[in-house]
Amino acid sequence: MKIYLASRFSTKDLMREYAKDLEEMGFTVTSRWLKETGDPNCKLSDFTDSFLLSTAIVDIEDIVTGK
Repeated sequence: MKIYLASRFSTKDLMREYAKDLEEMGFTVTSRWLKETGDPNCKLSDFTDSFLLSTAIVDIEDIVTGK
């Protein structure tokens, strides 16, 4: 089963732990945002519009197709 984890970016480290636990149970976590390297406490204004658009597209792909 594929699972998308959604949460605030500031909780990324905690969500990574949840993802690891789920994967150990045999689930596939499709949330690629967990691999992003941005500071968990960053603000949207820290990124370009182009970056935000591309990451939004990735999020939608992860939710819809489970890539």
